[in-house]
Amino acid sequence: MAHIIKIPFLFEFRLSRRAWAPARARITGWWKRDDGNVDSDNLVAEIEGNPAKKELIQFPLHGLPRRELFACTDIPPDENCDHEIELICSGFQPQLLLTETSRYLVDSEFKKLPPGDAWQMRDDFLRVESSVASAITFLEEWGRWSPRRWVALKEILSMQAAVRKAMSSPAKWFTTPFSALGPWRKRPEYPFFVLSTAECSAAISMTVTIDLLLRTPFKCCARWDCGHPFPIRSKHKRKYCSQYCGHLESVRRSRKA
Repeated sequence: MAHIIKIPFLFEFRLSRRAWAPARARITGWWKRDDGNVDSDNLVAEIEGNPAKKELIQFPLHGLPRRELFACTDIPPDENCDHEIELICSGFQPQLLLTETSRYLVDSEFKKLPPGDAWQMRDDFLRVESSVASAITFLEEWGRWSPRRWVALKEILSMQAAVRKAMSSPAKWFTTPFSALGPWRKRPEYPFFVLSTAECSAAISMTVTIDLLLRTPFKCCARWDCGHPFPIRSKHKRKYCSQYCGHLESVRRSRKA
């Protein structure tokens, strides 16, 4: 017999604000694991900028455009083929956003950070436009994206699309890696389980998973040129995602009349 069990836990999101800047990178070959073997799921990308200090990052293979992706999957994952990979990707420069050196925060550092509203952060995230400037504005307001010091613009937009889709098709969310519940910590007092993060991507995932597990309904803004999704948390019939959209539609109707 199946049981639906409600287990309490604490979810905590804190702000780790920092400066972000745009950057470009170029693909130079296959990524190597710590044991020296080639990682066929990742590539090496060199961040362009300071020629005196070459910075290499791990770039996911699936982050390539379709043409380059299909061409690279036909190349054997061998370090002797790095030159071929570089040639295939020579016309592709990933658009990255860079911040200062990032690392995991210890508890004492985390507790000094100011608390943030993860649901408001998610709302702002869904309003990010497909531009570097818009993404940087969001990140500088809310902080770290992940443990890495960089994020590709495509990664942000891909997650945004997944979150939007989850609000209309909840079942699909739980087939994606975004729905993972973690990293968890245990503590001696009630509630005994806690998820604490200063990373926007982890906090966004957690808010979506929590809302879907609670079966929170969503609607899209009735303003024709908005369509922003928002949760329904009361019996009050709400048509617009914000007072701004409601006021704008009211003004439009008045002018039309």
